[in-house]
Amino acid sequence: MGNIYGFTNENITSFSSLYDFDKAKVLSVLGSGDQYFASILYGALDVELYDVNERAWDFFLLKYYGISYFDYDHFFDFFVTKELNGRKSFDYLLGYLPENISNSLLSLYKTYSGLSECLTPDIANICYDDGHIIPYFDKKEYYRLQAMLRDRKLPKFYLEDFINLPSKLSNSHYDIVLASNIFYWLYVDEEEEKVFEYKELLEKFDCSVVQALYSWSLPASLERKFLDNGFDIEVVTSAKRFQLYDDKVVSFRKVKK
Repeated sequence: MGNIYGFTNENITSFSSLYDFDKAKVLSVLGSGDQYFASILYGALDVELYDVNERAWDFFLLKYYGISYFDYDHFFDFFVTKELNGRKSFDYLLGYLPENISNSLLSLYKTYSGLSECLTPDIANICYDDGHIIPYFDKKEYYRLQAMLRDRKLPKFYLEDFINLPSKLSNSHYDIVLASNIFYWLYVDEEEEKVFEYKELLEKFDCSVVQALYSWSLPASLERKFLDNGFDIEVVTSAKRFQLYDDKVVSFRKVKK
């Protein structure tokens, strides 16, 4: 079973100043779903999702309907404080899910006496206080997002490896692609040797800009490799509560011909 990401450990509030989401079409990693929710808040018209973990979609639906129908305090209590351990709230949300997903999550819940054992990362290590890391943790933004979700259809989801996506999306144009830290997963222990190969992969997407890597500790040598290959790097406030240094966001912007 793949990990369920309860919430992002990236400062996605910073993305609003790095990328232009206004009326944009976005392709985003699913993960915790927070990139999706942030993109909607920032004005994206359409957001499509991808992930290799089918379980991520199951949890996304639970969270999607949690935001849609719980008030802020109820959402925070169930998803953050209790980390998905609360049978009454859980059962309520299952009523909105397709039967196969509902049954799958219920089986997990019974196996682990809740879902907290399935979650990563540790919520206590991340700053979730006021929306400066995850935008909808600001109460006003939460209710704005809630209203927006109630008027939307569920997004398209591709259960695909990132490497295979360009061939699956050959006729699709995107304004923004969000890739989180997929680079690290693709090229474990050989990151510096694979920067150019990664650039070639990103060039296969029909998009204007790719958020190519979010890093909490970017080695100087790897940073230099990215810069030498035409990537941009921006410094953002760390999402981790106890980290003393900043995070970095690596972007690949295509040169218009």
